[in-house]
Amino acid sequence: MGEHLPADPGMAAGAPGTTALPGMTRATANTGEVEEVAARFAEAAARELGADCVYVAVSRRGRRAFWWPLEGPLSPGGWPFDHRRSDRAFVEAVEREGAAVIADTLELPNPTPGQRAAIAAGVRSTVRLPLTDERGRAVGFVLAGSLRPGAFSGEHLGRLAQLAAAAMAELRPRLLLERLEFEREVRAAEADLLATIAAAEDEASLLEGVAAGVRAATGADAVFVLVEGGPGGERTVRSAPAGMLTPGLWEAAIAAATDRRNRRLTEERPGETWVRESLDEPDLMPAEAFAREALGMGSLAAAVRSRRWGGLGLAVVALRREPSAWCSTERSFLARVARVVELGVERLRRGELAVAHAVALEQHAGMLSVAAELLETLWEARELGPACQAIAERLRDYFGADHVAVGTVDLERRRRELLGLSSAVMRASDLQPELTDADVAAYREALAHRDEPAGDIFATLPPNPGTAIGRERGLLSGMRVPFRLTDGTVGLVTVGSRRAHRYTRADEERLMELARTLAVAIDRVRLLGRLAEQSELLEAKTRVLLALTPAASMRDAGDVFVREVRRIFGASHAVVLTTGPGGQPRLSAASDHFSAGELAELERAVREEPDAWRGLVVGGPVLVEDARAGALDRATQMLAEHGLRSVMRAPIRDGAGAVRGIATVAAAAPRAWDGEDLAQFGELAATLGTVLERAYLIASAHEQAQRARAVLDLLGALGAHDRLEEMAAQVAGALRAMYGADQCAIGVVEGSSVRVAGADPEGAGWRAGDVLTAEEVFDAWPPAGPVVHVFDDLAAAPGLTATAAAALEAGIRSSMRVAVRDGDSVCGVVTLGARQPGRFGRAEAEQLAQAVQPLALAIRHFRSREEQARRTARLEATTRILARLNAGGTAERVAQRFLADCRALFGAAFGAVFLVEPGQAVARRLAVDAGIALPAEAFADELPVGRLRGAGSAGRAAPEFAADARDEAPLHAGHRALLEAGLCSVIRAPLVVHDAVRGLVELWGEGTGRFGAEDAELLATLAGPLALALEKASALESLAESELKYRSLVAQAEEMILTVDAASRRILDANPFAARVLGYAQRELQSLRLDDISMADEAELGAFMARIHADGEVHLADVRYRKRDGSPLDVEVVASLVAYGGREAVLVLARDVSERKALLAQLMQSQKMESLGTMAGAVAHDFNNLLTTILGFAGLLKRSRNLDSDERENVALIEEAARKAADLTGRLLSFARGGLVRFGRVDLLTVIEDTVQLVAPAISSRIAVDVELPETPLIIEGDSGQLQQALTNIVLNARDVMPEGGRIAIRAGATGPLAWVEIADTGPGMTDEVRMRIFEPFYTTKPPGSGTGLGMAITYGIVQGHHGDITVDSEPGRGTTFTLSFPLAPGGADATGDVFSAGEGNLVLVVDDDPMVRRALAATLGELGYNVVEAPGGATAVEIVRARPDRFAAVLLDLVMPGMTGSETFRALTAIRPDLPVVVCTGYAADAHIDTDVKRRIAGLIQKPFTAERLARALEAAGARPRRR
Repeated sequence: MGEHLPADPGMAAGAPGTTALPGMTRATANTGEVEEVAARFAEAAARELGADCVYVAVSRRGRRAFWWPLEGPLSPGGWPFDHRRSDRAFVEAVEREGAAVIADTLELPNPTPGQRAAIAAGVRSTVRLPLTDERGRAVGFVLAGSLRPGAFSGEHLGRLAQLAAAAMAELRPRLLLERLEFEREVRAAEADLLATIAAAEDEASLLEGVAAGVRAATGADAVFVLVEGGPGGERTVRSAPAGMLTPGLWEAAIAAATDRRNRRLTEERPGETWVRESLDEPDLMPAEAFAREALGMGSLAAAVRSRRWGGLGLAVVALRREPSAWCSTERSFLARVARVVELGVERLRRGELAVAHAVALEQHAGMLSVAAELLETLWEARELGPACQAIAERLRDYFGADHVAVGTVDLERRRRELLGLSSAVMRASDLQPELTDADVAAYREALAHRDEPAGDIFATLPPNPGTAIGRERGLLSGMRVPFRLTDGTVGLVTVGSRRAHRYTRADEERLMELARTLAVAIDRVRLLGRLAEQSELLEAKTRVLLALTPAASMRDAGDVFVREVRRIFGASHAVVLTTGPGGQPRLSAASDHFSAGELAELERAVREEPDAWRGLVVGGPVLVEDARAGALDRATQMLAEHGLRSVMRAPIRDGAGAVRGIATVAAAAPRAWDGEDLAQFGELAATLGTVLERAYLIASAHEQAQRARAVLDLLGALGAHDRLEEMAAQVAGALRAMYGADQCAIGVVEGSSVRVAGADPEGAGWRAGDVLTAEEVFDAWPPAGPVVHVFDDLAAAPGLTATAAAALEAGIRSSMRVAVRDGDSVCGVVTLGARQPGRFGRAEAEQLAQAVQPLALAIRHFRSREEQARRTARLEATTRILARLNAGGTAERVAQRFLADCRALFGAAFGAVFLVEPGQAVARRLAVDAGIALPAEAFADELPVGRLRGAGSAGRAAPEFAADARDEAPLHAGHRALLEAGLCSVIRAPLVVHDAVRGLVELWGEGTGRFGAEDAELLATLAGPLALALEKASALESLAESELKYRSLVAQAEEMILTVDAASRRILDANPFAARVLGYAQRELQSLRLDDISMADEAELGAFMARIHADGEVHLADVRYRKRDGSPLDVEVVASLVAYGGREAVLVLARDVSERKALLAQLMQSQKMESLGTMAGAVAHDFNNLLTTILGFAGLLKRSRNLDSDERENVALIEEAARKAADLTGRLLSFARGGLVRFGRVDLLTVIEDTVQLVAPAISSRIAVDVELPETPLIIEGDSGQLQQALTNIVLNARDVMPEGGRIAIRAGATGPLAWVEIADTGPGMTDEVRMRIFEPFYTTKPPGSGTGLGMAITYGIVQGHHGDITVDSEPGRGTTFTLSFPLAPGGADATGDVFSAGEGNLVLVVDDDPMVRRALAATLGELGYNVVEAPGGATAVEIVRARPDRFAAVLLDLVMPGMTGSETFRALTAIRPDLPVVVCTGYAADAHIDTDVKRRIAGLIQKPFTAERLARALEAAGARPRRR
């Protein structure tokens, strides 16, 4: 995105420099020169940086931006950005962050407007630099852009800094002179303005002179000067040029200037000049928007001195038609001018102040007089409306207004009350009581400024409907002030005039004072009115209380209440609906809108809608302001249909809060009452509730006395009976007599059905013994409450149940039905019917529900007796089944007996038991028992578990039943066969053992509903013992088979298995394999303890047993047992606790791991030796290169004629030391697989014979050497010299360990593809530690000074270099045997060697990557008479030979080189010239870097380091002889 580079002395854009821009000359400052220099700077920067565009910005008055190029898509006109405006965000970023290189503009996180325009124009990378003055302050910036991303770097930034320094050297003096010249002109203009202000005699001439002077000084296109607070509060505005505000623009200009949204002009920068460089921005204030839209201006600067009325107090505004910046000099000038103008205006106004004070005192006296009149008018008034009307007329006269309105508003209810109106343009009907959203907004605005003037409501505020009507009818100016009454009510006074700007701030302040007086007077009148209303309400309550005499009825009290509420509230309709004894509604009503028949219809509307009734009486009093608005209940809709709009409704409650009825009052006018009226109505309804409660109690006492006798008869019928049906028949007769019914029936609920227990008389759908469904009896199941239904007339009732319809057919018209509850459950139902419609009510039904509750005890008693008998029979059968399960037998026999017993117990027709083995997908049928004939499909032997319903996992296993199995999806053919045979009821229970499902038992019965949840639970109870019995039977069957399998497994196992007593550690049992491995007989092992065969001590064995007891199982990987012969045995052990013969034992499984451990040790030794060999070879290689250089140059020095004898002796010492070092590295290389080798076909027998002859003189006569060789040659690929050295090292080591004499045996032979050599001695042998380290370099057991420790390491390297293997078998006291093995060479005669020819060439090519080695070889070869060509690597050597292959007599080739290896170089050279002699010259182990094929084909090998003589011999052996001596 960009790397911000800190500014330093070398990168300061304003620092002086010597670089000059093309075409720049020093000259006096003028506008043309400044702009020419900036333009040339932009062009020069573009060419220097290779930029596609350059932007130069300079802080100055006038043109500030300069661009290159001036034409094309990247010219200023091609950008989506107005360059006359400043990008303040970008300027601030430059000042804050300094120079920067933006590699890709698309990655900018928050681009500024100018950067977004650059991106839109295609600019992808930029470099920028701030332009600073001599003090380091930013005076502009330069920006270069490219269409390519990543076009600029830090180097470009440095070049731009040099150009900028040169440009600022030219620009800065011109800018300073330009600024000083402008400041001089401004100061001169300011002096002229001061003189004009001082000489002005009136405000108009002062403001005109200021406007003209500011316009001339700033070069503005227009200047406005606005002053408020003149005589009468008017505003004065003057402009230059004069006359810019036409009469049509005057009002719009004033409204824009005084808008409260202009507060930012003074609040954001108090005392400073506000500047808007471009009026095209979206967040313009009203004054700025007016300048742009009405005057066509593009830029603004305003100096504001004060703030009044939420708008401007004094302002000097300069405007330009084009967007432009305003310099600091212009801003300061405007601020100073505004202050001077304020002082000048105040000077002129001081003379007018005394006159203004006198006028104000006179106006205040008039205001006090009017206030006194208002108080007097309201003080004597008893009604608020006429008094407020008189006040409105007086205020209209006082303010000379055309319109005055006084009223209150409720913004929450969105209502207005017009108290008084005196207007020449409006009538009271023009102002609707309902408030619109615009009304609420306008009134909230007025209330927000209740402590200060709000301004001209017709000129400045958004119009609400009332204000809009006033405007339409000629009101041009107005005031609106709020007032607040003591109860919180908000009032408003509005004054309007047909004259524009009629009212001043002083007028509004006087109106606010009068409004406060008006609020006090209105409070008094309202208080007197409320006292009168309370008195009238108290009288009405008294009359209602006196209405209930001992002989009066509830209807009489309701009639008095209706009469009083109509009188108090001026209502035309009042109704009281009460509930008397028996729940029958009673009606008192007085209505001008309803006839008697319509009132009865209204009563039915309430009675037929119980939900509507509950909605009316729940809660407190309710006020409906307009019955025609909104979705209302049926009763209220009927009121609206009869012309009633306002409705009040209150519940009538007794002393306990119970609802006894509802009172309703209504009027034709909408919104006739308010909340206070509703509260009074609620108080009257509460009084009526007290009166009605007493009347209700008297009536109820009479009815209760009649019912008490009937209840005694009912309780007598609940006496002792043997059968439920006898008791139910007697109770039905008693209930029929109690309620005077024509029919009574009692049913008992059993599950989802109802059994008729008794009926008096039988019929009408009820007969003793019939079984009905719950849906035929109950309207909804289960019933929501004790009362099922109450029907006045079954003929008119919709949606009757089957029993209710049957009763209607039998002549029953009125019916009530209640549920008999036992706790939360329904246990019975009682129905009463009468042939007379309307015989029963809700109250009777509720009373019946209470009266029949003793039936629940009787039903429970008879059910308990029946249940006890049934449970006793089932318990006896269950006991028999459990006893038979313990009888034993096979699993099939146990299951068969169980099914037969269960069928008898549950009355089932078919039963089956299925078993599911763990992990099996198929269930096996164990037993089946059927009492009826069934098709063969019902007796399937196996079923998939997924098709066996109920055989889930133990976590989900549970008993289940199906009342109708036809609702289940048939899972298999047997399932379908049972259903087709009519067996539709089923119960199932899983067989669970140890939380695992092992099977399923199921019983099928004929028909539906045969079994229930209790049957399923009982079957599950029996299934548990069955599962255990089946498990036991199966276990007994499997025990013998399991024991046989176990003994066979232990006897045949190929691991040691021991059973050890946990306490004594005695071996209780052992398998044959353990006895065989340990060398004991089985009986012998059983007489031993674990201590006898374990090589662990007592503490270790104790810890071992403790771990087994703690963890239950122990794994040990490194344990040693002792065989019978005392030899050790490495084993891995797994031991665990088991029960054996009734006691705790340890089962030990031991595995012989001796062979595996030996192989692992051999692998580790091989890896270690390989790593040591690699390290030794690398060290020897680098050391040999150094020694080659030392020996080479030492030889040259020896042959030099310039050395004296002492110097030659010193050189000889150097040469001798280097040779000794070479001998040491040679040994290291031998260990590292080789050293100098040349492979060929070698007879191993010959090598052995030569070795024996070679070492014979060094072997004492006390040591006998036996050699046993085959007659057939053993041909291998190798170097006979190295093989002889390896054998010699082993034989001499054997000699050294037998100083007292002994025997060395050498044998050889071939086994398969390998040839082997065995060298054995009768020496003292080696320990395991010595044997493991025998091949390590510098490891020796000889005394210090007797050996280097490299002999066996070299032998190991030679064998590995021949792709062979070497092993050692040795123990202390038993001698040592070394066995060497090598791969046999392919058959056939010895291959003929390659023929090398030096040809006519006279050059020797030296190929080595080490320059020191090349130099030493070149010098040595030159001394020997050879012409030398050097090559630092294989690729160079190949190119040299390819150019002139016949010029070279031989090549000295290094093996280890970067790039092409030695082998690759050799093949490339011989491909060019097959007979070219190549001598390998290396300081590394040859075998590691050259393959067998190359070994055969090279002309020779010479090991670094070497002397000149060895080098000469190698070259001459290859056929290359020196051409000069």
